[in-house]
Amino acid sequence: MQITDIVRKGKSEVYKVYIDGKIYSLFEAEIIVKHKLKTGLEIDYENLSELKKESDLILCRQLALKYVSKGLKTEKQTKDYLKQHLFGDKAVDDSIKKLKEYGYINDTYFAKSYLNCKSRFKGKLYIKNELKQKGISEEDIDYALSTCSENEFEICETLAKKWIKGKIMPLDVKDKQKLFRHLVSKGFEYETIKTVLLKVNQGLQEEY
Repeated sequence: MQITDIVRKGKSEVYKVYIDGKIYSLFEAEIIVKHKLKTGLEIDYENLSELKKESDLILCRQLALKYVSKGLKTEKQTKDYLKQHLFGDKAVDDSIKKLKEYGYINDTYFAKSYLNCKSRFKGKLYIKNELKQKGISEEDIDYALSTCSENEFEICETLAKKWIKGKIMPLDVKDKQKLFRHLVSKGFEYETIKTVLLKVNQGLQEEY
């Protein structure tokens, strides 16, 4: 096997390495220099494969860092993103480990931040489901929920009052069903919704 060409990819520090006239893989510049890879060099498959693994570790870390620098990400989101770029498990696991060591990935902090952002507009059931889909553990979710200072009932009541604004009071059966489904979609528990509907409907009826 022979390296027949090494072409820089755009303005990056990544190079396309061609073997026997066909592109083999992308290599990080550090690997090219460190192992003195150049056009015309004869190299066996086993050695080339090891160099690719070494390069992938560097490229995967770089991509992972770039990804998390754009905003908070969970461990699962980052893993999925790296695997979409066809990095192997070893490179992905190594990158995740480094990011966690440096504090760039912290699922507990992510859960708390997400909850603080959403808790004034969504119920806890909705938020819990969203966090599960993002790969947050039950333990981290429960901890985040335990630190939330928002009043679930008050939030549900506020959203209910917003929904019924301008409607004829008291609500008829059809509108009460619509409001119930609306609050369910926001992630509030049945008992909370039931109490809110009773309070809001009766309260506004008296005012009306």
